[in-house]
Amino acid sequence: MHGVQSDVGPETSMTTGERDRPDMEGTSGTVVSTAASSDKDKKKQSILSRMTSRMKQDSRAGSELSREPSMMSTASANVAIAPASNRIWMEGYLSKMGMSKSMLSSTEWSRRYFVLKATDMYYYKNREDFEADPSKSIKNRPISIIGYELSLLSVDGHPPHEFELKPEREEDDRRTWRFRCDTLDELTAWVSAFDSALRSVSNS
Repeated sequence: MHGVQSDVGPETSMTTGERDRPDMEGTSGTVVSTAASSDKDKKKQSILSRMTSRMKQDSRAGSELSREPSMMSTASANVAIAPASNRIWMEGYLSKMGMSKSMLSSTEWSRRYFVLKATDMYYYKNREDFEADPSKSIKNRPISIIGYELSLLSVDGHPPHEFELKPEREEDDRRTWRFRCDTLDELTAWVSAFDSALRSVSNS
């Protein structure tokens, strides 16, 4: 299981599927804990907003570079370093909004297992499918995040914890993707992973 170190907390596992279960017993201690948790969530949201702003710059820079950096070697010893194209920044379950075929149809959300490898995002029906054969993702074509702008749709850390990937340029005819996380920690981890992936390209 691969994860990403969040800027605002410990590494978050994305395979448990556990949701936040706040204690609402109504004791005075719980009230204090809930208030502290609210302040912490607002702080996370503020950090997320700063990260997404920085990601816009990295995405524009990355769009001018190759998405498949060549192998590099250290100066002191001719030891190959794994290229960024082989790195899995994040994997875990997300719910994605389906594309409506008509304005009258209701919005459908599908829960899928996503893997962010380098700057490509693959998705599978479940974790088992990914582990059985990573090459057989749904539609066999990844989502390249280069040229996409990430926007947070959550407000002050309150659910639903959603984000959106939208093409930066009007002439880019790729679709807009909308995702939902189970928890704020998961949202933070995914945004951090996107940020790391784009920075690895812009800094290469």
